[in-house]
Amino acid sequence: MRIKLGWVGIAACSLWLSGCAQHYASVYEIPFKDPKFKACVLKKGITDTSQFTELDCSHYGITSASEITNFQNLETLDLAFNKLQHLDISDNENLKVVSLESNRLAYLDVSDNDDIKVVNVSNNPLSRLELSRKQNVSYVNIGNTRIKHFRHKGQITTLIVE
Repeated sequence: MRIKLGWVGIAACSLWLSGCAQHYASVYEIPFKDPKFKACVLKKGITDTSQFTELDCSHYGITSASEITNFQNLETLDLAFNKLQHLDISDNENLKVVSLESNRLAYLDVSDNDDIKVVNVSNNPLSRLELSRKQNVSYVNIGNTRIKHFRHKGQITTLIVE
């Protein structure tokens, strides 16, 4: 059986696929998966996602923060002492400081975070952290992780491994 897609079908498929990566302008539009993450974001009193440059949601018991991709202007992110297992912050290209210690992180994507300077992923079951193309990193804490080999580029002034 052959399926013939016209322009309407192709456009509909494109819209459906692009919806997967949709960025919301208002925090009230975001369909948060974790009510604790939503509560933290709303508590800040900022409605426009582009106005967030710092976000501290530490100690909330958050299990999912996938909506972090909506906060494109974030420079500082603190999600320490939560229950995160997976986090992709590669869309947050302005991030400079990332504090994710004491979670349950097994996966972290920082592939497009070229301006990142401070990374704290201590006390996580993380086994890999790729910073080999990050020239601006000056502080890295990988203490109490499963990371065995660590490659980096640039002038790290502080590296904590235990």
